[in-house]
Amino acid sequence: MKKSENYLINYYLNLWNSRTFGLETVTLFKTEVALVVEVIAKAAVVFVVVVVVVVLIVVVVVLVVAVGAVEVVVLVKV
Repeated sequence: MKKSENYLINYYLNLWNSRTFGLETVTLFKTEVALVVEVIAKAAVVFVVVVVVVVLIVVVVVLVVAVGAVEVVVLVKV
């Protein structure tokens, strides 16, 4: 991990351990919400990438099968 990441982790752990009902608590809550939103966003991106890859694989398989069928028809006619 980078030094800045360690600093941020320690900072938020200290905030969590102090748990004052002031600005720090609000900041911590906003940070946790931001982290959850970030995780959801990353999961959504991964989901979209997986769906696109699966669709591309299906299209390639359909095209290969279609070309094979056309070749079989051409060979049968000849």
